[in-house]
Amino acid sequence: MLRRGGGRGLGREALQDWLDFEPTAFAVASSGNILVTASGFIHMFDIKGKAVTSRVALPGPDTASYMECFNNCLIFTAADKMYTLDIDSFDRGHVKTLVSHVKPSGGLALFPTANKLLFISVHNSLCELDMESQECRVITESISLAGRLCSGTEKLALFISPTSTGSMHTYLMPCSMSTSGSMSTYGNPQHSALNADFCVNSSGDVLFFEQPGKGKLASLRKLPGLLPT
Repeated sequence: MLRRGGGRGLGREALQDWLDFEPTAFAVASSGNILVTASGFIHMFDIKGKAVTSRVALPGPDTASYMECFNNCLIFTAADKMYTLDIDSFDRGHVKTLVSHVKPSGGLALFPTANKLLFISVHNSLCELDMESQECRVITESISLAGRLCSGTEKLALFISPTSTGSMHTYLMPCSMSTSGSMSTYGNPQHSALNADFCVNSSGDVLFFEQPGKGKLASLRKLPGLLPT
Protein backbone atom coordinates (compact mmCIF):
# COMPACT_ATOMS: atom_id res chain seq x y z
CA MET A 1 0.00 0.00 0.00
CA LEU A 2 1.33 3.44 -0.90
CA ARG A 3 0.59 6.19 1.55
CA ARG A 4 0.96 9.92 1.27
CA GLY A 5 3.44 11.59 3.56
CA GLY A 6 7.13 12.15 4.07
CA GLY A 7 8.09 8.59 3.21
CA ARG A 8 9.24 7.45 6.65
CA GLY A 9 8.61 3.89 7.71
CA LEU A 10 8.47 2.56 4.15
CA GLY A 11 12.19 2.31 3.48
CA ARG A 12 12.17 5.11 0.94
CA GLU A 13 13.32 8.70 0.79
CA ALA A 14 10.91 11.55 0.13
CA LEU A 15 12.63 12.41 -3.15
CA GLN A 16 9.64 14.49 -4.22
CA ASP A 17 10.97 17.21 -1.90
CA TRP A 18 13.49 18.01 -4.64
CA LEU A 19 10.97 19.68 -6.87
CA ASP A 20 9.39 23.10 -6.77
CA PHE A 21 7.45 22.48 -10.00
CA GLU A 22 4.85 20.06 -11.33
CA PRO A 23 6.58 17.39 -13.45
CA THR A 24 4.88 15.96 -16.53
CA ALA A 25 7.30 13.08 -17.28
CA PHE A 26 10.56 11.58 -16.08
CA ALA A 27 13.14 8.96 -17.07
CA VAL A 28 16.19 7.36 -15.46
CA ALA A 29 19.50 7.24 -17.33
CA SER A 30 21.95 4.31 -17.12
CA SER A 31 24.18 6.52 -14.96
CA GLY A 32 21.41 6.73 -12.36
CA ASN A 33 20.70 10.39 -13.06
CA ILE A 34 17.03 11.33 -13.24
CA LEU A 35 15.63 13.51 -16.01
CA VAL A 36 12.44 15.42 -15.28
CA THR A 37 10.45 17.70 -17.54
CA ALA A 38 8.07 20.53 -16.69
CA SER A 39 7.05 23.94 -18.02
CA GLY A 40 9.07 23.76 -21.22
CA PHE A 41 12.35 22.59 -19.65
CA ILE A 42 14.21 19.33 -18.98
CA HIS A 43 16.06 19.11 -15.67
CA MET A 44 18.70 16.55 -14.65
CA PHE A 45 19.22 15.47 -11.03
CA ASP A 46 21.50 12.93 -9.39
CA ILE A 47 20.09 10.32 -7.02
CA LYS A 48 20.45 12.72 -4.08
CA GLY A 49 18.36 15.36 -5.79
CA LYS A 50 21.18 17.72 -6.72
CA ALA A 51 20.95 19.43 -10.10
CA VAL A 52 23.70 17.94 -12.28
CA THR A 53 23.79 20.71 -14.84
CA SER A 54 21.74 23.62 -16.13
CA ARG A 55 18.28 22.86 -17.48
CA VAL A 56 17.60 22.46 -21.19
CA ALA A 57 14.80 24.33 -22.96
CA LEU A 58 12.39 22.28 -25.04
CA PRO A 59 11.73 23.36 -28.62
CA GLY A 60 8.48 25.27 -28.85
CA PRO A 61 6.02 26.10 -26.07
CA ASP A 62 4.97 22.52 -25.29
CA THR A 63 6.30 20.30 -22.52
CA ALA A 64 7.22 16.63 -22.89
CA SER A 65 4.43 14.10 -22.42
CA TYR A 66 6.56 10.92 -22.47
CA MET A 67 10.27 10.20 -21.90
CA GLU A 68 12.57 7.17 -22.08
CA CYS A 69 16.32 6.66 -22.10
CA PHE A 70 17.97 4.71 -24.92
CA ASN A 71 21.70 4.04 -24.49
CA ASN A 72 23.12 7.52 -23.86
CA CYS A 73 20.16 9.38 -25.37
CA LEU A 74 16.95 10.75 -23.95
CA ILE A 75 13.99 10.22 -26.27
CA PHE A 76 10.84 12.20 -25.61
CA THR A 77 7.63 13.35 -27.25
CA ALA A 78 6.29 16.89 -27.08
CA ALA A 79 3.18 18.01 -28.93
CA ASP A 80 3.22 15.96 -32.17
CA LYS A 81 6.99 15.45 -32.46
CA MET A 82 9.58 13.03 -31.10
CA TYR A 83 12.99 14.35 -30.09
CA THR A 84 16.35 13.05 -28.91
CA LEU A 85 18.89 14.64 -26.59
CA ASP A 86 22.42 13.34 -25.99
CA ILE A 87 22.70 12.82 -22.22
CA ASP A 88 26.52 12.95 -22.24
CA SER A 89 26.40 16.48 -23.65
CA PHE A 90 23.20 17.47 -21.85
CA ASP A 91 24.46 20.93 -20.91
CA ARG A 92 24.87 21.84 -24.58
CA GLY A 93 21.16 21.35 -25.12
CA HIS A 94 21.39 19.87 -28.61
CA VAL A 95 17.80 18.69 -29.08
CA LYS A 96 17.19 16.98 -32.43
CA THR A 97 13.89 16.11 -34.08
CA LEU A 98 13.47 12.40 -34.85
CA VAL A 99 9.91 12.16 -36.15
CA SER A 100 6.91 14.42 -36.74
CA HIS A 101 3.19 13.62 -36.65
CA VAL A 102 3.49 11.64 -33.39
CA LYS A 103 0.39 11.02 -31.27
CA PRO A 104 1.17 12.80 -27.95
CA SER A 105 -0.72 10.28 -25.81
CA GLY A 106 0.56 7.23 -27.72
CA GLY A 107 3.79 6.70 -25.78
CA LEU A 108 6.66 4.75 -27.33
CA ALA A 109 8.31 1.35 -26.95
CA LEU A 110 12.03 0.71 -27.19
CA PHE A 111 13.69 -2.47 -28.46
CA PRO A 112 17.36 -1.80 -27.59
CA THR A 113 18.85 -5.00 -29.03
CA ALA A 114 17.09 -4.48 -32.36
CA ASN A 115 17.95 -0.76 -32.21
CA LYS A 116 14.34 0.15 -33.01
CA LEU A 117 11.34 1.75 -31.40
CA LEU A 118 7.59 1.72 -31.98
CA PHE A 119 5.30 4.73 -31.78
CA ILE A 120 1.78 5.71 -32.78
CA SER A 121 1.20 8.47 -35.31
CA VAL A 122 -1.45 11.18 -35.17
CA HIS A 123 -3.37 9.06 -37.70
CA ASN A 124 -3.38 6.15 -35.20
CA SER A 125 -0.92 4.15 -37.31
CA LEU A 126 1.65 1.89 -35.67
CA CYS A 127 5.09 2.98 -36.87
CA GLU A 128 8.64 1.72 -36.48
CA LEU A 129 11.73 3.92 -36.28
CA ASP A 130 15.17 2.44 -36.97
CA MET A 131 17.46 4.25 -34.52
CA GLU A 132 20.58 3.65 -36.61
CA SER A 133 19.35 4.77 -40.02
CA GLN A 134 16.54 6.95 -38.56
CA GLU A 135 14.26 5.59 -41.25
CA CYS A 136 10.59 5.33 -40.37
CA ARG A 137 7.99 2.93 -41.74
CA VAL A 138 4.32 2.23 -41.10
CA ILE A 139 3.66 -1.28 -39.77
CA THR A 140 -0.12 -1.08 -39.33
CA GLU A 141 -2.17 1.58 -41.09
CA SER A 142 -4.73 1.84 -38.31
CA ILE A 143 -4.71 0.31 -34.83
CA SER A 144 -8.15 -0.99 -33.90
CA LEU A 145 -7.75 -0.03 -30.23
CA ALA A 146 -6.95 3.33 -28.71
CA GLY A 147 -4.12 3.15 -26.22
CA ARG A 148 -0.56 3.83 -25.16
CA LEU A 149 2.71 2.02 -25.82
CA CYS A 150 5.47 1.53 -23.30
CA SER A 151 8.70 -0.45 -23.35
CA GLY A 152 8.48 -4.09 -22.34
CA THR A 153 10.93 -6.93 -22.92
CA GLU A 154 13.45 -7.51 -25.71
CA LYS A 155 10.72 -9.22 -27.75
CA LEU A 156 7.46 -7.50 -26.85
CA ALA A 157 6.15 -4.04 -26.06
CA LEU A 158 3.30 -3.30 -23.68
CA PHE A 159 0.16 -1.67 -25.06
CA ILE A 160 -2.39 -0.28 -22.59
CA SER A 161 -5.91 0.26 -23.86
CA PRO A 162 -8.81 1.84 -21.92
CA THR A 163 -11.85 -0.42 -22.23
CA SER A 164 -14.45 1.51 -20.24
CA THR A 165 -14.76 4.39 -17.82
CA GLY A 166 -17.18 4.49 -14.91
CA SER A 167 -17.91 7.04 -12.22
CA MET A 168 -14.91 5.96 -10.13
CA HIS A 169 -12.78 3.66 -12.26
CA THR A 170 -11.00 3.58 -15.59
CA TYR A 171 -10.53 0.00 -16.74
CA LEU A 172 -7.39 -0.67 -18.71
CA MET A 173 -6.43 -3.70 -20.76
CA PRO A 174 -2.74 -4.68 -21.05
CA CYS A 175 -1.73 -6.26 -24.36
CA SER A 176 1.57 -7.33 -25.85
CA MET A 177 2.76 -6.06 -29.20
CA SER A 178 5.66 -7.33 -31.31
CA THR A 179 7.85 -5.35 -33.70
CA SER A 180 5.77 -6.80 -36.55
CA GLY A 181 2.64 -5.18 -35.10
CA SER A 182 0.91 -8.38 -33.98
CA MET A 183 -1.08 -7.89 -30.79
CA SER A 184 -2.08 -10.38 -28.09
CA THR A 185 -4.58 -9.84 -25.30
CA TYR A 186 -4.99 -11.85 -22.12
CA GLY A 187 -7.84 -13.55 -20.30
CA ASN A 188 -9.73 -11.41 -17.77
CA PRO A 189 -7.68 -8.41 -18.89
CA GLN A 190 -9.50 -5.46 -17.37
CA HIS A 191 -7.88 -3.75 -14.40
CA SER A 192 -9.06 -0.71 -12.48
CA ALA A 193 -5.96 1.45 -12.80
CA LEU A 194 -5.18 4.89 -11.43
CA ASN A 195 -3.65 5.94 -14.77
CA ALA A 196 -1.96 4.50 -17.85
CA ASP A 197 1.54 4.62 -16.34
CA PHE A 198 2.31 0.91 -16.49
CA CYS A 199 5.87 -0.45 -16.53
CA VAL A 200 7.59 -3.79 -17.14
CA ASN A 201 10.53 -5.24 -15.21
CA SER A 202 13.25 -7.59 -16.49
CA SER A 203 11.15 -10.66 -15.62
CA GLY A 204 8.25 -9.56 -17.80
CA ASP A 205 6.09 -8.60 -14.81
CA VAL A 206 3.72 -5.68 -15.41
CA LEU A 207 3.44 -3.11 -12.60
CA PHE A 208 0.72 -0.52 -12.21
CA PHE A 209 -1.22 1.48 -9.62
CA GLU A 210 -4.71 0.21 -8.85
CA GLN A 211 -7.41 2.56 -7.60
CA PRO A 212 -9.65 0.46 -5.29
CA GLY A 213 -12.34 3.12 -4.84
CA LYS A 214 -13.14 6.74 -4.20
CA GLY A 215 -11.25 8.17 -1.23
CA LYS A 216 -9.02 5.10 -0.92
CA LEU A 217 -5.26 5.01 -1.32
CA ALA A 218 -3.80 3.53 -4.48
CA SER A 219 -2.08 0.14 -4.33
CA LEU A 220 0.90 -1.01 -6.40
CA ARG A 221 -0.06 -4.18 -8.26
CA LYS A 222 1.92 -6.73 -10.23
CA LEU A 223 0.80 -9.02 -13.05
CA PRO A 224 3.56 -11.67 -12.91
CA GLY A 225 5.15 -12.90 -16.12
CA LEU A 226 2.62 -11.20 -18.38
CA LEU A 227 5.16 -10.55 -21.14
CA PRO A 228 7.38 -13.51 -22.13
CA THR A 229 11.10 -12.71 -21.84
